[in-house]
Amino acid sequence: VEELTNKLNKSKTQIASLKQQLNSVQNISTDTLPQGDAEGKLKIQREMASFLQQQLDDSKLALKTKEEEIATIKNEAIRIKRKYGELDNQLKVKDQKTNDLKADLDSLRIQTQTLAQNNTTQTVSPEFKLRLKELESLVDDLKKQNIQQRLEISQLSKSK
Repeated sequence: VEELTNKLNKSKTQIASLKQQLNSVQNISTDTLPQGDAEGKLKIQREMASFLQQQLDDSKLALKTKEEEIATIKNEAIRIKRKYGELDNQLKVKDQKTNDLKADLDSLRIQTQTLAQNNTTQTVSPEFKLRLKELESLVDDLKKQNIQQRLEISQLSKSK
């Protein structure tokens, strides 16, 4: 972008210089220069001005294209950053759920041990055992989901 801006400024300077030369040639009296010589110089200067104007237009177009590319890249970076934030938040929520389930599971294990110690003759109810297995299964599922989301986040980080 800076290179194109420099070219643009250089072209503008050249155009201004040629316009000034053109004005000075037009102000010279026709008596001092032969008519054909003045017209030849004028034609050359017009062609040069036209060429420089074309360069200026090309530089402006290239600059506009680069600015559009930069805007597209910025928008993509913002989108990736948002997605990264969303995944990070989801991961935090799932970590919290996992921790809560682990705490519930630990509590149930302690209750089971306490019941087993207090009532060695009584057996633990099948519903209690089933609930304990359900919670263990939920914890395992959440661990797997967390691992998968961490992989997605690391892939997004690498793609930046």
